[in-house]
Amino acid sequence: MGKFEVLGNGTLSVQNANIKDRGQYLCLAENDHGSDKLLVTLSVVAYPSRILEPKMREIKSHTGNKVEMKCKTEGRPIPTISWILANRTQVRGHYKCIASNPAGADTATVRLQVVAAPPGIIEEKRKQLKASRSQTLWLPCTGHGTPQPTIHWVLHDGSVVRSDKPASDTRILMYENGTLRIRDVTPAQSGKYECIATSSTGSERRVVTLTVETQKSAPQIVETSQRLTELSFGDQLRTVEISVLRSTVR
Repeated sequence: MGKFEVLGNGTLSVQNANIKDRGQYLCLAENDHGSDKLLVTLSVVAYPSRILEPKMREIKSHTGNKVEMKCKTEGRPIPTISWILANRTQVRGHYKCIASNPAGADTATVRLQVVAAPPGIIEEKRKQLKASRSQTLWLPCTGHGTPQPTIHWVLHDGSVVRSDKPASDTRILMYENGTLRIRDVTPAQSGKYECIATSSTGSERRVVTLTVETQKSAPQIVETSQRLTELSFGDQLRTVEISVLRSTVR
């Protein structure tokens, strides 16, 4: 079946009518006794494409985020939509939306600006941590952002520890993922431990306040003089040495 077809009853069928089909159509009927004709004017109603978004708009997004650009249109027939990126070598730049149908076309431009993401830390920004003496602790500090931030820790005594700069105390170690390990903690290590994530776009901090708890025990006598001391009547006991183990810390 072609675009135009004359049916048995004389009707002219036009498939998928568009603007190009508008105009005058002549119907001619004839037989041995004569002829007759009918002139029909076909008007195809169409609306040109129109984009319902602003003609120029700007979108800002951090690196790594998903971006959606809308291009809502109207028209009759339904417009065909296409996108053109002016600078094909980069993601950022001007994106042009083109809506077109046989009645006309419309355009709108979106300027995409990609900005660096400031550094962040996944773990909670402030944490109170209690530990027992001789316990081994792991303090995580996971940084994220674009560019990827560097991590370092400031210990309770103000000293700085990085993955490439170990602490003077060998019991303290920072891993490349930002986690700080403290082995065999003591009450003297109680205090604030600050993790700092830094990049060219800024910095972020996490503070862990560590309290190493102490446990006290009752005093015990651990050393005395000889168990048996002999004295004559009237003698003077000059010294008695007694060592007492006072409060002990476990």
